[in-house]
Amino acid sequence: MPGMNGAEFARKLRGRHPQVPIVFVTGYADTGMIESVIDEQALILRKPFRSSELKTILAEAMRRQP
Repeated sequence: MPGMNGAEFARKLRGRHPQVPIVFVTGYADTGMIESVIDEQALILRKPFRSSELKTILAEAMRRQP
């Protein structure tokens, strides 16, 4: 995504499509930028993760959809 990071993209997406579930997958220890733009509907999955954790967080994201 030239010119923006994932957190900035999520903010723009949320402004246009508030119903779209957002899951951040990150390996960065400092998630301050992400946490500063997410709302209560967005989720963070930290690397490394197991496939069962991915399945669980995606199911949770879909469950939270309005």
